[in-house]
Amino acid sequence: MLNICAAVLLCGCYNSTRLPAGDDADVAPNMTLAELRGLWRGTTFEIAEPMVVGGVVTSSDMSGNFYQTFTIEDSSGAAEIRAGMRDLHNTYPVGCYVCIKLQGCAVGIERGVLQVGLMPESYSNYTVDYFYSKVMLDRYIMRSGDICEVTPASVKCPDLRTDMCGSLVRICGLQYTPETETDLENNPEAKTNFDPQNVQTEEIIPPATWAGYRAFADADGNRVYVYTSDYATFADHEVPTVQCDITGILQYGTVQGVSGEWFMLKMRDENDCTASIDFAL
Repeated sequence: MLNICAAVLLCGCYNSTRLPAGDDADVAPNMTLAELRGLWRGTTFEIAEPMVVGGVVTSSDMSGNFYQTFTIEDSSGAAEIRAGMRDLHNTYPVGCYVCIKLQGCAVGIERGVLQVGLMPESYSNYTVDYFYSKVMLDRYIMRSGDICEVTPASVKCPDLRTDMCGSLVRICGLQYTPETETDLENNPEAKTNFDPQNVQTEEIIPPATWAGYRAFADADGNRVYVYTSDYATFADHEVPTVQCDITGILQYGTVQGVSGEWFMLKMRDENDCTASIDFAL
């Protein structure tokens, strides 16, 4: 089994107590993200105690696939921070270290991912609401000036676990699996126009684009889905048909048009999908 503490390799270049000067100069984590996750009992709750967690930023909204959120990891687990602002990559770039003062924050789990933000209103559909303003972010979140190299954990499909959700992982040797009923439903323009009276009119199925859910499988047929927002800069780019290594934030939940629950990857940008080494040579 993969040890989740290997989820991110941090090159020893951050100091969890190196935070902005002033009242928050001595803020440092007093609990791990795994311990925070362990407090969840199936419903969103508010933190009343002066708890602090910390972690390294692993996601980026630069390409538009993440929107108003960013993810962090420590050596025990991961969490999504519901920031509620755009262009977060400028303030919280990949590799920077942040501390979150949890007192007054809400904690919940959505798509298997631990979320930190504010308590939602009773009429809200959110599991955890956004902070929404820089004033609120500055109240709860402090970051260091150091930037580290972030390396995803290399995992295999059978080793995926829900407690890894929110972590940055890489799965190698995946092959796009088009032409399933689900993929055709989600990409109706890819359906073949076939006239049984005239075989010559059959059209070649055009390649699928990234937008929506795309199914990939390893050599043993284990399936994982890759989700891309319609607003991502690469949403209309073609999905590669060669064997790929895909990096992304791990999630778990339902997939539109598919029964059951599945592991999913949410790429930060198109560079998170690369041709497997045998095909790249």
